[in-house]
Amino acid sequence: MEHAAFLRLNPSGALEEVFRCPINPESLVRERVRNPASGRFDERLRLELLLHELELAPHSDSDGDVTATYARLAALEESLAAPGLLVLRWGRREIPVRIDRLAISEDRFDPGLMPVQATVTVEGVVPDESDLANDPGGRAFLEAYRALRKEATSTRP
Repeated sequence: MEHAAFLRLNPSGALEEVFRCPINPESLVRERVRNPASGRFDERLRLELLLHELELAPHSDSDGDVTATYARLAALEESLAAPGLLVLRWGRREIPVRIDRLAISEDRFDPGLMPVQATVTVEGVVPDESDLANDPGGRAFLEAYRALRKEATSTRP
């Protein structure tokens, strides 16, 4: 089973995984909103991820002082904290995104008040081709993306 993941583009355009979703997200919303200044549509992305101790604990490398949920939250916050272009790998799709919002709702707790369930919402802007063309890693990603799209459209019946 594939899991969604966030990857970072290095300057050469290679993708390095920074966070793998331990459980596939509940939803992925892509929306287009008209930018009043440019008249163009800007694309936004929103991803909702549920982290639950019962599903995380068997695969956890956290120590006994913290829950697996807390450890995954910390890893997610750390990996998304650095500014720059990320790529969301969603199955065979790869979507470039600049994260501009991370909301964490800790929903259930153990007796020591460590979270055992949390809902995470990640939001960001999907850069357009001109934004990608101005980023060294973005240019390499854009070339690979165009080749993938060309292959996908040429194999359609």
